[in-house]
Amino acid sequence: MRDYGGIYLWGYQPNSKIFENYVFEAHSMFGDGPGIYLDEGYDEKHCSGFTVENNVLENNDVDLYLHVAENNVIINFSGSLWDGGLTNQFIQDGSLDVDAVKANAGLEQDFVDIKALSTLSRVGPRSVSNPITAAETSALSVDFRSVISRA
Repeated sequence: MRDYGGIYLWGYQPNSKIFENYVFEAHSMFGDGPGIYLDEGYDEKHCSGFTVENNVLENNDVDLYLHVAENNVIINFSGSLWDGGLTNQFIQDGSLDVDAVKANAGLEQDFVDIKALSTLSRVGPRSVSNPITAAETSALSVDFRSVISRA
């Protein structure tokens, strides 16, 4: 698996916002697993139109991967960067609260049932009668190396 990211974005999507996410431990067997990946697009607009703001990215192979990505606004980014060389705007405005982002991270209540789809070590299926707990949701982490090694 090569084209993926903790958050993966593709194409022209004007006024889209990637805001206050906590992405950690994205690794690949190639050593280029991205926390957030803006990947090209289907026409000359490439991967553009995004504001990527106040995201906490930790211990990923590459924290932010800009592959054929341009005309995006990246606010309060700190970490490792793979930059394809196109024009993007980087802003530091001091509004990032790392502790608050981490404290609020996780799936929204309406989507907690998808966690079972990404956790390989889970014992037994989850359903309405056997739901995922809030504590399990807050511990969501996928080790993509184990996904690859099981293939």
